Amino acid sequence: MKIVILYFSGSGNTELVVRKWKEEATSLNNDVDLFRIENNPEINYENYDKVCFAYPIHAFNAPKIVLRFAKSIKKQTKKIDYFVIMVSGEYLKLNNSSSSKLNSLLKYRNFKLISEYHYLMPYNMIFRHADEMAFKMKEAIDVLLPNDVRNILNNKNNKLSKLPLIRPLIWAFRIE
Repeated sequence: MKIVILYFSGSGNTELVVRKWKEEATSLNNDVDLFRIENNPEINYENYDKVCFAYPIHAFNAPKIVLRFAKSIKKQTKKIDYFVIMVSGEYLKLNNSSSSKLNSLLKYRNFKLISEYHYLMPYNMIFRHADEMAFKMKEAIDVLLPNDVRNILNNKNNKLSKLPLIRPLIWAFRIE
């Protein structure tokens, strides 16, 4: 399988997660290309079996740079399967809705959401997690991520549960 991961990583947490995704998928004989969104890569999406958008959650939303990138994508002639990787410092169900705006932008461009994943990484704002908590987060990723990669490769979809009628609330949080 050939996968492209388009990502934004402000502090390095998201980059660490997508590099682990690449490592795991390539160990299973798949091709994975990584591109930083801020470099405005020109991608022929039809050359890939799956496309991934990965980002850190900012104020319960995808970062503006990710949304701007999605807006710049031309409408595709065929359906493109994609999945989302979200990274945050806490597992709040509200964070699962951070992809809502991104998903609506991509749907309009003929992309089809197949899966979403939310990984916890240590905070990089205001205060830090204790070392023990940061270690547990890393351990959780080491356990969860290989299974998630296999699920994507085997076309087992994963959609995160979202709170009903949450879009107006997360819109209000776009304070970055």
